[in-house]
Amino acid sequence: MIRIELKKLDGLRPHEQTRVLHRRALTRKIVKNRYVTPIVADRRSGTVLDGHHRLHVARELGLQRIPVIYVDYADASIVVQSRRKNLHVQKNDVVRRAFGRQLYLPKSTKHVFQGRHVSCLGAGVRVPVSELM
Repeated sequence: MIRIELKKLDGLRPHEQTRVLHRRALTRKIVKNRYVTPIVADRRSGTVLDGHHRLHVARELGLQRIPVIYVDYADASIVVQSRRKNLHVQKNDVVRRAFGRQLYLPKSTKHVFQGRHVSCLGAGVRVPVSELM
C-alpha cells in the first residue's frame, strides 16, 4: 500500500538540476489548479527520485510541506537508468550527487519501479496547496 506523507521541504535532496521553463510552467499550473502531486524520495537519505521541479517550485512558492511517497532505494525493485547516451548511473552515484554540490543535468536519470516509472506510485493523487502552507 502506498502511503503519502506531508513533509517539510528541508531534508529532501535533489540529485538533478531543473529547467527554468519547466519550473515556470509548473508554477503557473500549481497556482491555477491549487494542488501538488507527490514526489518520490528515498526514506533513508531523502534523495528525490522523482519530482525535482515540484520540490523547487514548492520552495519558490513558500510552501511549508510537500506530499512525498517514500521508498527504500536499496530495494532491488527500484532501478535507475540514464536518459543520456554517455552517462552511466548507479544508485550510489545518485545519492552522492544529492549530498554533494555537483547535481546531474536536468532529466539525466529515470527511476523505474517494477517496470514502470516511479511517478506511477502517486498517479492521480492531488494534494491541495492549502494543506501545504
